[in-house]
Amino acid sequence: MKFSQNLSKSIKLYFRRLILRRRKPQKHFDLNRKNLFIFPSATGWALVFVSALLWLLGTNYDNNLILALAFVLLSVFIICILHTHNALSGLSISANRAYPCFVGEHGEIEVKLSRHRRQSYRNIVLQWDDNNPVNVDLTEAEQILVKIFVEAEYRGWYRPSLLLVESYYPLGLMRCWTWLNVDIDLLTYPRAVAAGPIPSSMAKLGSGEEQHLLAAGAEDFKGLRSYQRGDSLKHVSWKHFAQGKGMHSKEYLAYSDSSLWVDWEYLSGVNREARLQRLCDWVLQLSRGNSPYGLRLPGQEIKPDLGLAHKQQCLKALALFEFTPPQGSAYV
Repeated sequence: MKFSQNLSKSIKLYFRRLILRRRKPQKHFDLNRKNLFIFPSATGWALVFVSALLWLLGTNYDNNLILALAFVLLSVFIICILHTHNALSGLSISANRAYPCFVGEHGEIEVKLSRHRRQSYRNIVLQWDDNNPVNVDLTEAEQILVKIFVEAEYRGWYRPSLLLVESYYPLGLMRCWTWLNVDIDLLTYPRAVAAGPIPSSMAKLGSGEEQHLLAAGAEDFKGLRSYQRGDSLKHVSWKHFAQGKGMHSKEYLAYSDSSLWVDWEYLSGVNREARLQRLCDWVLQLSRGNSPYGLRLPGQEIKPDLGLAHKQQCLKALALFEFTPPQGSAYV
């Protein structure tokens, strides 16, 4: 059993590599007789066996009823060849977009299915790398968007090997399928590994517009201002008041904001991938706060900022840092 499974995987891998070498990546595909394959399914072969058995019995016993049944079953089998081929023929498939994810997670790749004639398409199965199949129908709309999930195996630009499109419609006697080398890349961030609390040395005092005046009670004295109703009496300069200079309130200055830096050098002595995983964890921690943060990598610096776009920019920089596609991937 295990041997047969390994043999089946080896055969599939051989044909996929053959297709990857022969077919260049494309954004758009039109399915037709040039790129569709069709072959009997296990159920189809069982029907052929039963038809042959009935034919032998009918011939041996000279029974026309059994012969008629054998010919009917064989006719159904032959008619299914045409209908199953038409279940995919004429369909157009286009790469639309890919949504970023982290290594080990299932990323979403969106493809568009279109039809150019009134024919309905049912029970279409799409899947990347034989994982997470999606079953769709295209009956009323002219086109639909389908999200297919694929497990990202490494960081950077991840390209799934081949998109399998298949159908057993209408009776499951035949299998019509094709493998498509889709030109689409999935941005995969490093897997976030718990790096512990953010080092206090990451915080560096801001300057200029990053310095904000705090309410009374701060420690750094800035100067005096005219007393305003509602000011705390604790901050009134009674010395000036006693000298007859009027009532003044003491004003304090503190730094309510600081620039946080996720720096490559904080993890010296750790290998590259482990560093990226821990830096990714710190970026995710800081993105949930309200303090601006930046990222420093060798040869690259992203200035402190906030928001989803800034977070994605930092994660993308980590994902593509010294990125090299591994051997055996769809790139190589």
